[in-house]
Amino acid sequence: HGVADHGVGAEALAKVGAQVRAELVRAGINVTEWAKTHGVARMTVVDVLRGRRQGLRGEAHKVAVALGLKDGDVVDVAKFKQLKKAA
Repeated sequence: HGVADHGVGAEALAKVGAQVRAELVRAGINVTEWAKTHGVARMTVVDVLRGRRQGLRGEAHKVAVALGLKDGDVVDVAKFKQLKKAA
């Protein structure tokens, strides 16, 4: 995976998203169930899988990382501010 690096187009993301969607289907997991389990909006998951949102920040970032579409960390904003102060 890791396709969502900077400069990668939505078409490439959609292609990888289709592969991830196929993996969910093979596992018997629908998008709504996955979204509820991960505490995110279903349409955010759909948009990331279709390549409409690249997952650069916020909830789309969380979805892209959790689905393995990109490398990254999901950090609580409040904790990030604390880490930044300590640095």
